[in-house]
Amino acid sequence: MLCVENQHITSSKKRLTSFIWVSFLLKRLSIAFLLSLVIISFGLAQTATDANNSQSLALQVSNLEQSYDSQIYLLLANYFDRKKFFVDVNIDAEFVDETIETTQNQIVRNQSQPVIMPGLPFLPQENLRESATAGTPETVINQSTVRSLQLNSIAVSIYADTSFTAQEVQFMRLLTGIASKIDESRGDVITISQISIPRFGTEDPIRIVETQPETFNLVASFREYIPGFVLLLLFGLIMFVNSFFNRPKETISPIQQRESIKHDINITDLGARRVEQVMVGSSDGDISQEINELIQSFFNKPQEIALLFEYWMAENPEEGVLRAAEVACSVDKHLLRTLKSDMQPENYEAISKLADEMPPLTSDVKGTVIRKFNTMLKSGSAESMNARKSGHITLFKFLEHINEQQIVKLIGDEGHQTGALVLDYLPEEKAASVLKKLSPTQSTNLMLKMTTVGTLPFQLQNEISTRLFDKAMDLIEEEKEQKLGAENILPVLEKLPLNEQQKYIDQLKASNAAVGDIIEGQFITIDQVINITDNIIKEALKDLNTATLLDAIVDLDPKLIDKILSVRARREQRLIRLELDEIKGRPYKDTEVVKKQMMELIRKEVRKSRED
Repeated sequence: MLCVENQHITSSKKRLTSFIWVSFLLKRLSIAFLLSLVIISFGLAQTATDANNSQSLALQVSNLEQSYDSQIYLLLANYFDRKKFFVDVNIDAEFVDETIETTQNQIVRNQSQPVIMPGLPFLPQENLRESATAGTPETVINQSTVRSLQLNSIAVSIYADTSFTAQEVQFMRLLTGIASKIDESRGDVITISQISIPRFGTEDPIRIVETQPETFNLVASFREYIPGFVLLLLFGLIMFVNSFFNRPKETISPIQQRESIKHDINITDLGARRVEQVMVGSSDGDISQEINELIQSFFNKPQEIALLFEYWMAENPEEGVLRAAEVACSVDKHLLRTLKSDMQPENYEAISKLADEMPPLTSDVKGTVIRKFNTMLKSGSAESMNARKSGHITLFKFLEHINEQQIVKLIGDEGHQTGALVLDYLPEEKAASVLKKLSPTQSTNLMLKMTTVGTLPFQLQNEISTRLFDKAMDLIEEEKEQKLGAENILPVLEKLPLNEQQKYIDQLKASNAAVGDIIEGQFITIDQVINITDNIIKEALKDLNTATLLDAIVDLDPKLIDKILSVRARREQRLIRLELDEIKGRPYKDTEVVKKQMMELIRKEVRKSRED
């Protein structure tokens, strides 16, 4: 019986031992399978994370650049026209791994494990009694790796319009550095390029406003074209009037004129002419010679006679026409045809019409008119000289509106005859001043040609006047452009050191006399302050305190210091002079900025006085 029980116990132990080993092998296999799954899933997750990190880097940098663009643009738009600049920010960044460590105190409990010997009976773990364990405190450090975006450098590029000044560009650079938190040690840069930005429209490209489509209005659309139609109609009217008054004159040769006049003399009113000849011959033998001289003058000097007639009409239209008609009717009214090609059509028609309507003159009146007119042509009386000098008064009226320097340029490349004609129309004093500015040879040639300007036809004078008028307008426009260019130079000149400003003005005068003269007339240097009146200096520096004035006049010329201090109170003068004596010979702070501030106040006051 005992043997049977022992065998039964031994077989039970063997089955239990086999079961334990099988359970142990199954646990190991399940652990290995789970570890494989974990490794595979971790590898896939790592691959997806790298792809997401690569994609999110470009996205985050782009979002960051747009944020910087918006921040800088909004700040600059508060001070400058937003249509005249735009911003481009480039950021260099990368992902870096950062290790974060955390410390934690915990208690590690030591527990004795039961030792299972093979072949011996054992109890399951849940049936064992808990044994006493010992707790040991221990500090545990937890580490975790986090990927973050690291900023390497920022490059800000601003494209500004060329209308910005250097001071505005510098202020724009300062605002950009503040808005983007520029760090030069990190390699951050700000680049401002000035380009010509076109204006494609009047709408603000930044403001987005939802608007309803406008309804087409035919009447409003037609009104927009009304000014163009009016200008076109006005231009056509001017061209029509111009063509009416500038019709080509009939070219009649002198031979044809002579034959026509002879025919009229021999046929028209032959009986009356015979009576006139008898009366003239019986009155005095000299009057016949005067008549012949006047007839020869009409044929040989038609330009002078036409010029004199038009001068009379320019001075007094009614009296001039009457005087010219009396001269023509005193001999023969048909002699006016010799003047037709040398007179303006309206003047010729007015004289001819009055001569046809004028009643016959008495012999005494005819003799008086003929003698007086011949005397004017022979002796060159003051009236004749004025007529030859002024001619048709409106021809060279534009010469009154240009200065002597422009007149010198006007006749510089013209012929001597044209230059002599211009000088002949100028007042004597102005003509003499212009001659002084020319070379001796050119002045001599012009004065010699002035003796023959009276023989120039009116048509030729009119052509010269038209050509010189266009040239004078070009000179005036050129001077305006030079003044505009000088205004662009003045702000730059103000930023130069005070002791070098006059040197740059002299260099500009040497290279371009016109621009240099304009700048010299508009810009006040520190050396010219001594020539300014005391009232202007006093008004300009009235708001300048004593300390600022002291810094402004340090190291200036003694005469200039006396000039500036003379407009201040005596007590303030003594105080400033004491301070100047104390700092004499000792190094002093840089006062260039204060000096420029003082000069700016003086220039503003000078401009104000000139405007008044």
